[in-house]
Amino acid sequence: MTLQHKVAIITGANTGIGFAIAERLLRDHCGKFTVVLACRNLKRAENAREKLSEEFPGSDIEIVQADMESVSSVFRACDDIKKRFTRLDLLFCNAGILLNEGLRWGLILRKIFTDIVDLFESDATIQRKGEMTADGLGKCFECNLFGHYLMLRELEDLLSASDDGRVVWTSSMTSEKKSFSLDDFQGIRSDVPYESSKWATDLVSVHVNERLNPRHVRSFTTDPGVVASGIGNLAMWIVQARKVVHYIVS
Repeated sequence: MTLQHKVAIITGANTGIGFAIAERLLRDHCGKFTVVLACRNLKRAENAREKLSEEFPGSDIEIVQADMESVSSVFRACDDIKKRFTRLDLLFCNAGILLNEGLRWGLILRKIFTDIVDLFESDATIQRKGEMTADGLGKCFECNLFGHYLMLRELEDLLSASDDGRVVWTSSMTSEKKSFSLDDFQGIRSDVPYESSKWATDLVSVHVNERLNPRHVRSFTTDPGVVASGIGNLAMWIVQARKVVHYIVS
């Protein structure tokens, strides 16, 4: 199958990993992909499109407003997408949140001097518990997983129409079975709702593969590794410090 006229949708594409995915697609396949930035904030999406257009002149970049924390927003976005496109080759389920409330400085300092690599796989972030969306769902669960699953279900026919549709979920190196409980699958009572949502994402991807393989749609989870992104709304000096540590570790 050629790359001509392919369509890629990336949620959370205005910054961080999502923006980097868009850059990679346009760099490697410029002129062969229509890249759709699916973002909650239209102004930030427009800014991202301007940056990408400057970096890759002549590229085909479109915007869809999609808030993964809102069922109604996801449905509206999918209706918009189905009006614009007759196929979908890549769906990057990337948008996500981490409900940061602070950092476990004792753990961080201890790991820096004893096992700095393990620091990035440790629960060094204090996360807020019990946060819900307007839909009455766990905030991390809906944004990181449920909203994307709804989008996937709505766009199944477009993915199948490409004859080689692929769904790529942004998971995490902190995804662990111990963080997830079927009795609290939304992670509402969990101390680590982010990690819980990522383990659930891994499970859902397996299910999607089993269900959609006969329709020539494949599902993958990816671990982006250690990334100094803005997730968690950490102070800028902490993000910059993480970048320095990343270079030291690598």
